[in-house]
Amino acid sequence: MSSHHFVKEGQEPALIIAEATAAPFEKIQELLEWSPTVIVMEPALPVVLSWGIKIDVAIVSLSTMETWKKTLHEQGPLKLLSHSDEESIATAFYFLLASKQNSTYVVATWGSPLLSLIGQFQDRISVAIMAGKTRWTFFPSGKYNKWMPANTQIEIFIHPHQVEKLVTEEEGMINIERSSPFWIGTEW
Repeated sequence: MSSHHFVKEGQEPALIIAEATAAPFEKIQELLEWSPTVIVMEPALPVVLSWGIKIDVAIVSLSTMETWKKTLHEQGPLKLLSHSDEESIATAFYFLLASKQNSTYVVATWGSPLLSLIGQFQDRISVAIMAGKTRWTFFPSGKYNKWMPANTQIEIFIHPHQVEKLVTEEEGMINIERSSPFWIGTEW
């Protein structure tokens, strides 16, 4: 009996690489194991190209489109999308929604500009932000239930002025409930 699983197109989370150096490459490689749709923002393209991985979608400015067409020719087939300066990551989310993708990982530095932009899409697509060695996942229901090993460090981000930290004392189910949506940060 084979242990291989067949995954339909679009079922596995996509991977948006907004900042190639925001997480260790070894961790990003783990995300690539299921062959997700890989979307790369223009600032990350030079580093991602040096990794030698297949890019499915590149999002670049209209002014650099022709240069990137030539540079990315070897990556074909590839979708090359343009954006306005403020909306590069929004362009990635619109592409995923049009492709009927329901979840994505975003490799980027953790911070409020990213959070406010992603906030526009949280009700339509499940998002996990991979920043450094922390995986941030949004829980719109205000409820989080998961089995955790002992000594797991957890951060609960409700808004910039309300961040809670806790460490599990023993292994088992952890249940967190708040009256509003929140992000959970755990090591990945």
